[in-house]
Amino acid sequence: MLTKKTIIIILGIWLGLAFSQAHALVVIPITGQAPNYYVCNGKNASLVFYDRSFVNNATMLELTLNKVKYVFNKQDVSSQNTVMGKLKTVTYSIMPDVNINKASVIIPTITLGSNGFGPFMNDASFTSQLILTSVATPYIAQPFIGVRETSSYVSLSCKASLLFVPLY
Repeated sequence: MLTKKTIIIILGIWLGLAFSQAHALVVIPITGQAPNYYVCNGKNASLVFYDRSFVNNATMLELTLNKVKYVFNKQDVSSQNTVMGKLKTVTYSIMPDVNINKASVIIPTITLGSNGFGPFMNDASFTSQLILTSVATPYIAQPFIGVRETSSYVSLSCKASLLFVPLY
């Protein structure tokens, strides 16, 4: 007769073999854990952010604006804690002596799993806004006249989850 421990080991080996060809596996958190994978969609814009710093200190943000895709690594993503959550900012376009274009999004603090008092959550939906800012940087001898930082806002529907990324 198989013991409980033996069954768990066999199940673990089977799952390891079953998902050995997979690139990512969505995990169901047991206790309260912060999500590390976010997908957001809006009009002519989408954003995918994942943080797998627990594996190899890798963070990635993919931004798509009007079908143009930009990919950023950890060193390219500025992160600042705010009262509303984490503000993530990237610079996606620079035209010397003309302007700098930046994109920012607020990611709220979310905890997944269960604390025994409420429903079990393995993902969470939320709304946010993508803030697209263009900073004028003209190279002129006189002071710049006019609005220097213009921004537009894109409403986003987002989903946060926990994603396990294999070590390879």
